[in-house]
Amino acid sequence: MGSASPKQSRRGSFNPIAAVLIVALLLSAITLGSSWYADKVSMPRYCEDVPETMRLLEEVLTKERPAGAGSRVPYLIAAKIAYLQPRQSSESIPAYVERMRVYLQRRCSGVPNSVAWEMGTSYFGS
Repeated sequence: MGSASPKQSRRGSFNPIAAVLIVALLLSAITLGSSWYADKVSMPRYCEDVPETMRLLEEVLTKERPAGAGSRVPYLIAAKIAYLQPRQSSESIPAYVERMRVYLQRRCSGVPNSVAWEMGTSYFGS
């Protein structure tokens, strides 16, 4: 009944480097997955009818219950864009909706995300 062998003590110890690597890989996978989803699933929904998406987004931002008794699905889809490109703290609702309209028109015409975002913010002098 001696002490634990070196192999047993190493096996039971916590390895912080492995934990950090696992967390980094998971976060990278989540980031890449959400970026893929935004490009391949969300953006085509917004590009189907940009003016209608902007109308729905404005209603989501200005009305307490924009769908009323009707279907909430179109409003939920339009509201998601606020998570993809959040409103700036000092930005008015009309300016935000216009910025998002410009952003969507550029994204839907094939301009890469980073360029479209930069163009949208510089358009409004931000």
